[in-house]
Amino acid sequence: MIAWFARNSVAANLMMVFIILMGVNGVVNRLPVEVFPMFTPDEVEIRVTYRGATPEQMEESIVIPLENIVADLPGIEEIKSSAREGRARIEIEAENGYDPRVLLEDVKSRVDSINSLPEGIEPPVVRIEEHLHEVVTLIIHGDMSEYDLRKLGERIRDDVGRLEGISR
Repeated sequence: MIAWFARNSVAANLMMVFIILMGVNGVVNRLPVEVFPMFTPDEVEIRVTYRGATPEQMEESIVIPLENIVADLPGIEEIKSSAREGRARIEIEAENGYDPRVLLEDVKSRVDSINSLPEGIEPPVVRIEEHLHEVVTLIIHGDMSEYDLRKLGERIRDDVGRLEGISR
């Protein structure tokens, strides 16, 4: 194929001009938003600490009442919870397009109004859970020592982190 383009320089030049024009067209007409997705926090989290409580106690006396009080709020896609010794976590996923800040305020007001939680628990913490999604993962491999590969990776990470619009 390379030999054909070498013999037919007019075709090669036309193809190059075509590729350049397509690139200019893409820049002028702007790429669609789907190419540059926006990551918005879409989850409200409730964390509760109750020192000395077993996971079963956390589930029965804290998780279930909190889930029940927020379950009928508008804009909720899914509720997930976990309980372990002395701690409980409830994740409330917002429906696609629903403002998580509105959901946060609704959940806070419901949690503040509940009076059936046991004595001695720390006040529940309600906040927006921001998931930082990795957009790029880079694997470095080469005939270098592990130390040199790590230093190279750190240098690349730092260089990319300094680019405008990039966050860590």
